[in-house]
Amino acid sequence: MLGAGFIPNLIYCFLLLFRNATWPLYLKPGWTRDALLAIAMALLWLSGMVGYGIGATLVGTYGTSLGYALFITAMILSSNLLGILAGEWKATSRRTRSLLIAAVVVILVAVLVLNLGGLF
Repeated sequence: MLGAGFIPNLIYCFLLLFRNATWPLYLKPGWTRDALLAIAMALLWLSGMVGYGIGATLVGTYGTSLGYALFITAMILSSNLLGILAGEWKATSRRTRSLLIAAVVVILVAVLVLNLGGLF
C-alpha cells in the first residue's frame, strides 16, 4: 500500500533530477552523511507507522480513529519538544512562542476530549 505513494514520488524525483541536471549535487563532499541521515529518517518514519499499526490493532474498536489521533498528536508534540531542546525556537518572537504554547494546549485538550468521549 505504501508503494502507491512511493513509486510516483520516486519517478517524479528522478524526472526533476534529470530535467534540472542536479545529479552532481549528490556527489559533493558530505553526501554520505546526508544519505545516512535520510536513511535514518526513513527508518524512523517506518518504525513509527509499524508502531501505530500494532497499537491500533491492540486498542480494538477505536484503534483506527482514536489511535491515529494519538499517533499524530505524539508526533507533533515530540517534534516540537525536540525543536525546543535543539534551540530552533530561540530566534522567534514572544508572540510566536505564545502561539506554540497555545497550540500545544489545544492539542492536549483535544486528546483529553477524545479520550473522555469513550466514557459517555
